Amino acid sequence: MSNIVHISKDYETYSEVNLLEAGAYKYARHPSTEVIFMAHKILGSDIRPDLWTPDQPLPDCLKSPYKYHFHAWNSMFEFLIMKYVLKIDPPPFSQWTDTMILAANLSLPLALAKCAPAVGLPADKQKLKEGRALMSLLSSPQEKVFSDTKKESAFEKKIAFKRDNVIEILEEGKTYLKYRVRDPEKLRQYGEYCIQDVVTEEAVGKICGPLSPKERELWELDQKINLRGVRFDVPKVKVAMKMRNERVDQLHNELYDITGGLIDAATKTQQMKSFIQDEYDYSLPDFSAPSLLEAQEDPDIPDVVNRLITIRQQAGKSSLQKFDSIIKTAWRSDHRVRGLLQFLGTTTGRWSGRLVQPHNFPRPLFSDTDSCIDIFDDGLDTIETFYGDPMVALLSCLRGMIIPNPGNELFVCDFSSIEARVFAWLAGMEDVLEVFRTHGKIYEATAAGIYKKSIEDITPDERFIGKVASLSVQYQGSFRALMKMAKQYGKKLDKVFAAGIVRDWRLANPKAKIFWDSLNEKCTWAIDNPGKIAQLGVLRFLKRKDFLYIRLPSGRKLAYPRALLKWGKVSHEDEYGEWKTFNTRQIRFMGLDKNSNWGRQATYGGSIAENVTSGIARDLLAAAMVRVEKKRYPVICTIHDEIISERKIGRGSIEEFNQQMCILPKWAAGIPVGGDGFVSQRWRKS
Repeated sequence: MSNIVHISKDYETYSEVNLLEAGAYKYARHPSTEVIFMAHKILGSDIRPDLWTPDQPLPDCLKSPYKYHFHAWNSMFEFLIMKYVLKIDPPPFSQWTDTMILAANLSLPLALAKCAPAVGLPADKQKLKEGRALMSLLSSPQEKVFSDTKKESAFEKKIAFKRDNVIEILEEGKTYLKYRVRDPEKLRQYGEYCIQDVVTEEAVGKICGPLSPKERELWELDQKINLRGVRFDVPKVKVAMKMRNERVDQLHNELYDITGGLIDAATKTQQMKSFIQDEYDYSLPDFSAPSLLEAQEDPDIPDVVNRLITIRQQAGKSSLQKFDSIIKTAWRSDHRVRGLLQFLGTTTGRWSGRLVQPHNFPRPLFSDTDSCIDIFDDGLDTIETFYGDPMVALLSCLRGMIIPNPGNELFVCDFSSIEARVFAWLAGMEDVLEVFRTHGKIYEATAAGIYKKSIEDITPDERFIGKVASLSVQYQGSFRALMKMAKQYGKKLDKVFAAGIVRDWRLANPKAKIFWDSLNEKCTWAIDNPGKIAQLGVLRFLKRKDFLYIRLPSGRKLAYPRALLKWGKVSHEDEYGEWKTFNTRQIRFMGLDKNSNWGRQATYGGSIAENVTSGIARDLLAAAMVRVEKKRYPVICTIHDEIISERKIGRGSIEEFNQQMCILPKWAAGIPVGGDGFVSQRWRKS
């Protein structure tokens, strides 16, 4: 529509459901969920946003929503609230813009409170700091638990005094009181917070600018995928939870007996650590997984300490909580979880996981997971008889909880070693590309280069070294990266041996180092020469305003906010394990650290290589998603380099699905893409 009006809006809502635990879809459909306010304004106008409450007549943007293009931060939430709470048919996704995604496209924080200062908005354009406290007070029920008679009496008097137009009692018992706050002054402040959010969102969106048409099309597809959701085998999930709880109870009872009643739960790690130290004079630095694994490799570890560690490992597996997350988020009628994907969830453009977090489902430790799931109903003892540790068995079956609707089947295809292929293509490593174009035995070929032997003569142990070297040192990783990767596969490497492997890999792959160094040089040059374009093969580099951009061959850009160069001393261990200190101009930019704090970070050639390689692999996956969707293989999820589609049984073929997956876009000519696919009633590792 040529006369469509662009409007920015934001809802504040109340519900008895926890939004973070249940997800937006289940939250919006809960009968207790209601709209408190909606702030809205025409984009670009100088007027203050209007604040609407449900007791007022509907504004035109809700009476005639198809006349408007809506802009909102995390727009899917607004879409769902409009559809299921207000019962108003929202316009299609083509008439929505997610301002959060515009920020993500520039590698900015996905939290509005962090994004606003990150883009340099003045104080009057930023979120109100008291908003979080107001949201906690007014958007969810409050609960008071009584433990003292005097406090109980005083609190009840306070509630009685405030009850008129301030407090609504929802539920009460002898030891608790659940109530809803309706304080007029607090609500007035909350309305101001809602208005300010619209102001902030509009200001951020104006700075970020729109998505490219190609990314815009992909975002609309992502929204459809998230609304389709993924079906989980809820009955089997509940059986798995029952077995897990039974096993945890057994482990905690054993822990209680071993410690003489001092410790009753494996979550009490500090008490366990002190008990082990006091009773067995055995010191553990902490209870992290690497420390526990290292302790178990100690030949002098007491048997009882070893058993306590095993109890902790089995009872404390956090991934087992994913079964609970499935139940909390799955919709009761169709058992589908919606909103599993975050578009542009990483700075390289890859999708990340939400809610159940399918992207970090653990790898199964055996292949016949379908057979294991089939005997879930036989109980814990049967699982333990056939598969050993039941906790490991349950985790191995977690992927298999993803199933299609009755009468459908899953089509799954995974790009094979895609980042290794893309990296070799970028770095001009023709020998590696030839391996992928022919026999595909990249781990054997890597080992052959390291050990200077023919592929046919490579032993299983040497192949393992080739594998961890391929996965860990491609992005300028040192011997520590190699040792860490090997440890993840259950093997411990000596420091000197690992340093030698890294050295030999680099000698066998000299173009990798040239590529790392060239990336660092081109980024440095671009920062030194704002507005001018540097080129390295299919990559382009440009510093414009506060951002360093790297244009990928697909046309999409990676962004490094507030990029600059700074002289300083840099110390690191080289591939030989030797410490080197030197002065250099380091590339620095703003980003989120491991603790989600926005701050200055440093980068280098190997890290930039990882970014561009991952970004190109993502663009190949995105193009494949669009292709299979157009061939009527509806995508329900994408995980790393894998696409999961769901289609009626007997329609389509895995050969067609694989073929569509592996078609190369023109910009990717020369990448030897390969895919491994299957059709199944349960998701599994390819």
